[in-house]
Amino acid sequence: MHEKAFLSAWKAFCEADGTPTLQIPEGKTFLLQPIRFNGPCKSQNVKVQILGKIVAPASVEDWTDCKSESWLCFYDVQGLIMQGSGTIDGQGSAWWKALFFHSCNNFDLREFTIQNSQKLHMSINNCNGGSISNIHINSPADSPNTDGIDISYSTNVHIHDSLIKCGDDCIAINGGCSNINITGIACGPGHGISVGSLGDGDKVEEVHVRNCSFTGTQNGARIKTFQGGLGYARSISFEEILLIETKNPIIIDQNYNRLHRKIKTNSIQVSDVSFMSVHGTSASEQAITLDCSGSANGCSNIVMSGVNITSSNPGKEENGNGLRAMYLHNCNNFDLSGFTILNSPKEHLSINQCNSGPISYVHINSPGSSPNTDGIEISASTQIHIQDSSIACGDDCIANNGGCSYINISGIACGPGHGISVGSLGDGGGEDTVEEVHVRNCDFTGTENGVRIKTFPQGSGYARSITFEKITVIDSKNPIIIDQNYHERQRNSVDVSGVTFTSVHGTSASEVAITLDCCDSGCSNIVMNDVGITSSNPGKETRAICNNAHGTSHSTKPDVPCLDHI
Repeated sequence: MHEKAFLSAWKAFCEADGTPTLQIPEGKTFLLQPIRFNGPCKSQNVKVQILGKIVAPASVEDWTDCKSESWLCFYDVQGLIMQGSGTIDGQGSAWWKALFFHSCNNFDLREFTIQNSQKLHMSINNCNGGSISNIHINSPADSPNTDGIDISYSTNVHIHDSLIKCGDDCIAINGGCSNINITGIACGPGHGISVGSLGDGDKVEEVHVRNCSFTGTQNGARIKTFQGGLGYARSISFEEILLIETKNPIIIDQNYNRLHRKIKTNSIQVSDVSFMSVHGTSASEQAITLDCSGSANGCSNIVMSGVNITSSNPGKEENGNGLRAMYLHNCNNFDLSGFTILNSPKEHLSINQCNSGPISYVHINSPGSSPNTDGIEISASTQIHIQDSSIACGDDCIANNGGCSYINISGIACGPGHGISVGSLGDGGGEDTVEEVHVRNCDFTGTENGVRIKTFPQGSGYARSITFEKITVIDSKNPIIIDQNYHERQRNSVDVSGVTFTSVHGTSASEVAITLDCCDSGCSNIVMNDVGITSSNPGKETRAICNNAHGTSHSTKPDVPCLDHI
């Protein structure tokens, strides 16, 4: 054991003037028990040069201090420079953090290797100002809790140009951190780069991750907070991220807990988070998960732009029993733009319990024969604007489900797909409400339906104040349809009222271009104005089916007999 020699050398080194250097000689191996190097030193710039190898005891029986949680500890050492071509080897010693820096300001750690820690490889705590660069961290993927670099209660730390392989987070940014910049990190195997996990009172802000790659990792870019408590994670960005066979490429999890159950209570507030230029492949069917809490805090101001994640499993996307590609829950004031979602096994993008946010310049693409692959599905959400996007899928291009209000949809090119739908509502006799849905300036090419309202029989609630305006249909099978008898006919259903079709033109692939099939209690205040749909089959005429619909029609072809002509 070499602890006494190291402590003696440290004492002389720490009391020296100038810029003293403590050197671990090349070609030498030093066996150390847990050891603590205390400051402050006389000099504000001290250098530890690692050229040889420092190893921990290989077995528990060789320890002399079983209570220590850290192996090599540096306390209150200012201006610490640690660099060299040597290696720090934890030898898998259980429970230890290999390197621990506490209250060491303006540090500079670079160019050495840490391997085989059985807990955290490097822990930065309560430090202000520092750089970590050209570090190599290496432990097996199946080694539990072996974070690469763990940061807490620290600020102004830059980690860059390093390689990290471990069994947990490559880098974890914990409570009390701010102004953390991470660039040029190659992560994998490992659990990605994470903010958190955060608990009661934890605060993190101004974390910026850029130009990093994740290869074969459990996660990519992640924010994780435990349920309950107060605090925040805000002003966080992930930019220019490359994913290679990552299981969970993008994830915000406000319900992170070991019991895997959701608790409706306060939560850490997550806000102002952006994912920009994130590309690559996902090893799982669900590439993006934004699972925010049901509390008032939720997630807000989430921005995605230039995100394109495809499956790394050829043919896997064709399984219609899979998961959604992208799921947003309780994410308020989000902004999704400029990315592509391909070949989701189920819904491509699902918006649930979200308040306010635009979706624009998004491209969704899956085969027309892929079952249940809605493009965008919205439920229990309000103030959502979907615009200037193209959607090709095997089900509804956009589905507006129960609990939605003030949904504006414009500039959508839909096809193939099942059109833009309100519903289906009232499934299983349930109560659903939808109002203030406005669809404008959209095209439907080769779709199963165009604009549609569909409600299950025996359901309750309403669909009201809905407009479809400036719609172009090209070879659509059912250009206009209200179906209150979705699956079977009943006397009562979800009330449908205040629905307007204005300036709807184009061609129908079927004889029936307009279907208003209302239940016995009827649909009310249905308005058709300037509707002209002809057959896409030369020599064929189109017609309308109208049951129990009440309202007005003006300049409409084909004629809708149950509406009053004005």
